Amino acid sequence: MDKLFNNRWFLRFVSLVIATMLFLMVNMDDMGNQPGVFPAANSEQLTVEDEQLEVYYDDDQYAIVEMEDTVDLQLSGTQSALNLFQVTDPNYEVYVDLEGLGPGVHNVNVEYSDFPAGINITPEPESVQVTLEERETVSLPVEVEFMNEGAMDEGYTIGEPEVTPSEVDVQGPPSQLEDIDALQAYIDVGEAEATIEESVEVSVYGPYGEVLDLAAEPGTVDVIIPITPPSAEVPVEVLTEGTVDEDLEIVSLSSNPENVTIYGDLANIENIEAVETEPIDLSALTESESFDLDVTMPEGVDQVQPETINVNAEVEDEEDGEEATQTLEVPLEVDNVPDDVEVSVPDVTDDEEFDVTVQGNEEEMDDFNEEDVRLYIDYEELDEELADEEPDEIENVDDAEDAPYELPVHVEGPDGFMYQPENESLEVEITNPETDE
Repeated sequence: MDKLFNNRWFLRFVSLVIATMLFLMVNMDDMGNQPGVFPAANSEQLTVEDEQLEVYYDDDQYAIVEMEDTVDLQLSGTQSALNLFQVTDPNYEVYVDLEGLGPGVHNVNVEYSDFPAGINITPEPESVQVTLEERETVSLPVEVEFMNEGAMDEGYTIGEPEVTPSEVDVQGPPSQLEDIDALQAYIDVGEAEATIEESVEVSVYGPYGEVLDLAAEPGTVDVIIPITPPSAEVPVEVLTEGTVDEDLEIVSLSSNPENVTIYGDLANIENIEAVETEPIDLSALTESESFDLDVTMPEGVDQVQPETINVNAEVEDEEDGEEATQTLEVPLEVDNVPDDVEVSVPDVTDDEEFDVTVQGNEEEMDDFNEEDVRLYIDYEELDEELADEEPDEIENVDDAEDAPYELPVHVEGPDGFMYQPENESLEVEITNPETDE
């Protein structure tokens, strides 16, 4: 058998027989119509159902709102022609031509082309109704919808999505554009532990959640979704090492900010009460200074924000401090007055008090007792004043009656404070009771 098929003359004979048979099948009808050749062949029928309709129209300007998509075809011809049609499946076309038609409702004939010869075609229906609308374009925002949000690990939170572009164009007939309820891009966040960056397809939805046959331009958007791990806000403790010079003291160590945010698994961060900075060497401080210090990340913490804080170290000389001022009311005393002399201050009662301003260290002022302050004038300073006068002016103070004199006012109190009396001096009157008698 192999030798037979390898014989080229045998193959040529077989090819000739097949060609002759095909020729006779195709031309049988014509020969049947010729007298004395073959008897006339009967016409047969063949139905092709749901044949897809092609449409020719200006797709950039118009949209088809309503039209039948398919038609049935009734084919008639000789049995051999119909058999050959079924066997060869020719590349024919059934279509409607809408070129030149504007918006509105049109009845258009169904047309066809490229069917084999000898076959008659009848579309059912022979015409279809087509509704055309002029295309419009609208720009609409894209909404991001999260899938499997409930499957995220405890403590993780979703930030505000960033969509680029935030709006896309949708083109279509007005009657369909009015039905748009939302443009949505879906992203699965179920296993997300870090920020998501994806290009996502945009779908157009109608009022009942149905997908509309409208395309967005562009068809995809870039979406960034911040995913924040569990976090907690905790205070910062500023660590120190060494000591300041003995002549200095630390007034304050303040941090800015006072709190930071730590991130990590919920089980790792929920029991952390504070974080620490890298230590400040106090022995190197000679004056108030500001530092930028790194925050030490505790074990189990993935991130600290901010990572660096500013610490202000304020120092001052130990003997120096904040000055404070206090005003006291103190009674006036007169020292060293002889028994036979009376000293009085005009227009001042015996129980009247005078203001004394005290200035000193604020901390020491808190322990200051006004009972430790004494305001006085000294009669002996009057004798010194009389000693400077001429002998013929006054021989003895005892000879003076209601004589006015100016005496300096003194303040006595604890060391380390400055005292300022209300009056630097007072005018006094000197009287001798025995002489008055």
